[in-house]
Amino acid sequence: MVHMQGVIRKWGNSYGILLPKDVLEEGHFKEGQTVELLINPKTNVLRRTFGMLRGFPLSGQQLKDEARRDLYDD
Repeated sequence: MVHMQGVIRKWGNSYGILLPKDVLEEGHFKEGQTVELLINPKTNVLRRTFGMLRGFPLSGQQLKDEARRDLYDD
């Protein structure tokens, strides 16, 4: 398995990601070979996590304070 980051680019009416030569060599990939891709968009994890808390009865700060009390207070 090879891990890399890429940028999606427009090619005519399609989009694609270029694979650098060293990545192809490291993974022993050949032209015409079928591969499986796991696509994970690069996002801000904290923003996504705290964005899920909208409408939650406690604020993000209150949740942090409560977690801190549970972890460090007896």
